[in-house]
Amino acid sequence: MKSKIVISFLLACFVMVSIGYAGESISFKGTSKTGDEFVLKGVLNKPSSQGPFPAMVLLPGGSGFNRAGYDRWVDKFVNWGYVALKVETLASRGLSSIHEGGISKEETAQDAFAAKAYLSGLAIVDRNRIGLSGWG
Repeated sequence: MKSKIVISFLLACFVMVSIGYAGESISFKGTSKTGDEFVLKGVLNKPSSQGPFPAMVLLPGGSGFNRAGYDRWVDKFVNWGYVALKVETLASRGLSSIHEGGISKEETAQDAFAAKAYLSGLAIVDRNRIGLSGWG
């Protein structure tokens, strides 16, 4: 009986490590191209130890965060001791591709600054050490 529990526990740990931590769905204030406020969505991943941590704002490529490669980068940043925030610039606007709605570079930049402001307000983030990574 005890060996079955140990094997089940080890299998569960292996599965969790294999698929990675899914992160916490969050929302924060963004600004549209007309200057109106709207809700930006994101996924926040953080190291398991105590902070404050440096952080990375991650912006998607032209088709959003729909490939596994993005999650590998999230896992790398978290393993390196960073908070990683995937900003859903397209999904927050109801888009799945930049070709659907023509999201501008300026809007993407506004989203990055909104994400930085959000992260700066978190106690677990070192507000002087926030970087940006994006794909295009």
